[in-house]
Amino acid sequence: MNYRYNYDTINRLVGMDATNGQELRVHYDDKNRVDYNISKVNGQSVKTTYQYGDTANPAQKPGLIYGVKINDQDTVSYTYDELARIKERTLNLTSPFKSSVNYLSGASPNTTTAMVERLQNGNDILSYTYDDLGNIETISENGELKVTYTYDELSQLVREDNLYQNQTITYTYDTGGNILSVSEYAYTAGELGEPTAVKTYGYEDANWKDKLTSYKGQSITYDAIGNPLQYRDGMNFTWQNGRQLAFINDNISYQYNDGSIRTQKTVNGVTTNYYLNGSTILSQVTGSDQMDFYYDDTGNLIGFSLNGANYYYIRNNQNDVIGILDRDGSQVVSYVYDSWGKLVSTSGSLADTIGVQNPYRYRGYYYDVETGFYYLQSRYYDPVTGRFINSDSLIGSTGELNTHNMFAYCGNEPINRVDPAGFAWYYPFNQYSDTGLEKKSYPFTSVSDKPIVKNVVTNTATGIVDGAIGYGVNKLKTNRTKWVRTPGTAPLYEDTWTRYSIPKSSAPAIRTVKAVSDIGVLSTASLAFDVYQNTQTYDNTSSIVAATGVDIAGFLVTLAAASCIPATAPVAVAVGISIGVGIAVSWCVDTIKKNFIE
Repeated sequence: MNYRYNYDTINRLVGMDATNGQELRVHYDDKNRVDYNISKVNGQSVKTTYQYGDTANPAQKPGLIYGVKINDQDTVSYTYDELARIKERTLNLTSPFKSSVNYLSGASPNTTTAMVERLQNGNDILSYTYDDLGNIETISENGELKVTYTYDELSQLVREDNLYQNQTITYTYDTGGNILSVSEYAYTAGELGEPTAVKTYGYEDANWKDKLTSYKGQSITYDAIGNPLQYRDGMNFTWQNGRQLAFINDNISYQYNDGSIRTQKTVNGVTTNYYLNGSTILSQVTGSDQMDFYYDDTGNLIGFSLNGANYYYIRNNQNDVIGILDRDGSQVVSYVYDSWGKLVSTSGSLADTIGVQNPYRYRGYYYDVETGFYYLQSRYYDPVTGRFINSDSLIGSTGELNTHNMFAYCGNEPINRVDPAGFAWYYPFNQYSDTGLEKKSYPFTSVSDKPIVKNVVTNTATGIVDGAIGYGVNKLKTNRTKWVRTPGTAPLYEDTWTRYSIPKSSAPAIRTVKAVSDIGVLSTASLAFDVYQNTQTYDNTSSIVAATGVDIAGFLVTLAAASCIPATAPVAVAVGISIGVGIAVSWCVDTIKKNFIE
């Protein structure tokens, strides 16, 4: 599969064409925000338009999204509180469906938190309480206590009293974060009786103590790099290119692109093809069935169409898909999961059709019905065992003990954490407390992940030239590039970086040290242009001022460093020092803007 990306004169992505016939077109407004995008697969188009706050409306904030249109129809609308937190989301169906949020008050008077205390979806109300570490402690539905969670000192889940499953379940772990046993009891909020079932885990590899070698007495074998070959319940795996799962038994196969993102699966001779934007599935086609997925500005799924019929998701506070609505606003599917994401039940009038065909379930992960696994881009998660089926390619480095366990899912804390890419868990911003100014971040994903590579090259090149400026090169070099953060904006549906190419006039080569004093006016003009570019890039005055301050600081540091070089220094030495300083300053400026300015 090959992709061709098209960019406009300031290097914004405006189009993508794939050899499978997929097309993507992106249009921007005058503030460099995505106005709308159009995805086209098999001649069927989906247009997604984003409605931003109107500066002429004092009740709206320009930096926030107030609505999303799908194919020019008002689909979702939002209202916010005075802190720019989502207060209400409305799906504009035949019978509008509203989700409203109340936030937990802070410990001190007149303070608040980002934690959701109450979430109402239609007529159903979910209420949450939290422990001192911010972990969800209880969940109630329509006033009835449904689940109570207990954690150990590492925030590992050790007990749940779960009325949804009518069970109390306990978990034990070894010191390395491996699950040792799962014991099930009749539901109780008090003393435990005798377990009704116990699931045991074995770890018998002395050289790799985190490898699960048996589950409920079933033997599990591996290759040399931690990929299972013989797995539970008769599943046998074949691997390719290191850690890519290629086959399960003789009836399931998978294909991936050069970025190791899945592009196709075949189950019992029936093939599903995925049409992607980076790692995001825009459409999937299985036989004659085409599903087109709808996303909001943060990358959360709104819903999907199946052969032209529209359906919409209901989510809980943890981002689980717990229901599906039809276009009339009637709930046609309901899902219940256990704490680790295993599907407990599917109900509703379309449970056996739409309920099965919909692939997005627990945490909004992609669910493979044929295996019960969740596909998390870099590897597969098994909610039955509560572990990834193979090892992580990255060693944990967050300082948390269980991040160094390369098979553990979310450090054994599946209630509050997520790991959408299979690389590293994190505490996400609450789905409903997202202010629209700070968006979710999905590590290691972008359009073909090209911006990561480009960033290294362009920042280094910019640093070299900026360093040479300090020694005597005209600051107005040709095509200086910088990266600007677009938080959570479509079409990438994640925090993205856009490379802006700023045309500037050509400059003479280095001549003498005296040139340092000759470039002041031109450098100042270039800095002024940077300031102008900041006004075009950022939406608010405080961000423009902050970005300009960073530019000025970098400008002064580069010139100051060059001015300290003795005039008698050899040209090669002086230029080398200037370039080194320029590279360092360029990286610092770029990092500061990316991480601290929006």
